[in-house]
Formats: sequence, structure tokens, C-alpha cells
Amino acid sequence: MRDWEANQEVCTHCGHHMRIRPLKRLPHLFDDGKYELHPLPKVPADPLKFRDTERYDARLKKAQAKAEGTTDALIVASPTKPVSRTTRIHAPITGSASVGTK
Repeated sequence: MRDWEANQEVCTHCGHHMRIRPLKRLPHLFDDGKYELHPLPKVPADPLKFRDTERYDARLKKAQAKAEGTTDALIVASPTKPVSRTTRIHAPITGSASVGTK
């Protein structure tokens, strides 16, 4: 198991990449693994008064429970030490990440 984690959850035999959750991926994207998370606006409870077989707030709670410690579909982070330009990492809960500069 240590080899698996040391190899960032990539199979050493076949090269298959497993999905890595954003909070686990972020330390690999920043120098020295140090970053700062930026708060996001709170999700409205049910802004459209959605009606279905299951209440919207129940669906929202289920989705947030699957998100492993986050309540949003997006995490925004930046490095803690200064860089020549501001770089923010946008890592959606699906596991992929994109880098944007400002």
C-alpha cells in the first residue's frame, strides 16, 4: 500500500491512474505541498423550489456526503509562498484539475 501511495495511486505494473480526490491531489500541485484554500459562497438551500420524487435539500445533503469533507463541486487554492504571478488551481470534485493564471 505504501508503494501505491508513493506512486500517487498509479499502478507500477500497467501504469493505470486511479482517481485522486482534489484534497489529496493539491499537495502534489504546489511547491513544498503548501497551499491555501479559498472559501466559496454557501450553496442556497433550494433557490428554485425544485420538486421531484426526492426533496432537493435531501439530494444536496447526499451529494455533499459523497464529496468527502467538501460541500462544493469545486475547490480553489493558491500557493502560500509568493510567486512571480498569482496561480490558482481549480480542482473539481470529479478529480481532474486545471491551472489558471491571473
